[in-house]
Amino acid sequence: MQDTRLEMQRNPTSLLGEGCAHGGASYTDRMKVFISIKYHADHANQPRLRIIRELTRMHGMDPVCIADRADPGELLEFDPNELMRKTFLELRDSKLVVVDLTEKGVGVGIEAGCARARGIPIVTKAAVVNKFILH
Repeated sequence: MQDTRLEMQRNPTSLLGEGCAHGGASYTDRMKVFISIKYHADHANQPRLRIIRELTRMHGMDPVCIADRADPGELLEFDPNELMRKTFLELRDSKLVVVDLTEKGVGVGIEAGCARARGIPIVTKAAVVNKFILH
């Protein structure tokens, strides 16, 4: 994992594979990236998820997000065990995990912990929700 971190610092696109850094890779050559974001039944965080998804695609990656699997007009109740099983399967095959820390979420923490345990590189991001000025 240390070698991966050093390589990412030297060349952030090195894990994308040949041609991916410039968008030249085919769909099957793309690196799978797992997006971890708090689930909302009403899809309230879709704008943030859309931005993350598009940024990963722009860098030749294939984004996957369990929270994005439901249709926006359809309220689904997920069986927690089945949801975690699907999540772990998607994480297992991912080469990078992007974690949105804008909102607290138990699932987000579990996904980040799983990625860490598997040695998958993690990128964190958070939107500025409230600005606090300290004097």
